[in-house]
Amino acid sequence: MKSGKVDLVLAGITPTEERSKEVAFTNIYYDSHMVAVVKKTDAGKFTSLDSFNGTNVGAQKGTSQEGIVKDTLTGATLTSQPKNPTLILALQQGKLDAVIMDNIAADEFVKANNDITVASVEIPSEDAGTAAVAQKGNEVFVQKVQEVLDQLESSGKLKESIIRNTNLMSE
Repeated sequence: MKSGKVDLVLAGITPTEERSKEVAFTNIYYDSHMVAVVKKTDAGKFTSLDSFNGTNVGAQKGTSQEGIVKDTLTGATLTSQPKNPTLILALQQGKLDAVIMDNIAADEFVKANNDITVASVEIPSEDAGTAAVAQKGNEVFVQKVQEVLDQLESSGKLKESIIRNTNLMSE
């Protein structure tokens, strides 16, 4: 995006105040919340935020989930990786105790892996939801993208696309 080679990013990006200093966002086009994915055998261990003290917790590098581990789960040791599948594999291998991710991705990983589940603990997050991202200063383009997203949402095609593409994560 910064190099000017890309005009639009639609990739599960959460708008934050810090990011808004460098890029322009559309309105959030789907809401999500953060969850902790754990081994099924360990699900009962994670009942509060304090349950993460002394544990190894993974999060995708450069995401708001990484910030949640650093800022909220301060008693945990953070492991960052570029891709969620790598984190899930580390969880399954016992290298991590939990992985923080949005509920949509988590649901797909849980469907595809019968040895993991979403812990019952609530993971607080001010930053949730996904928006399209464009170059800052290109408000006309951002408005046009917003109009298209609004049309897709009202027709139901946006939800269909999100479901179809989320299902691809587990393949």
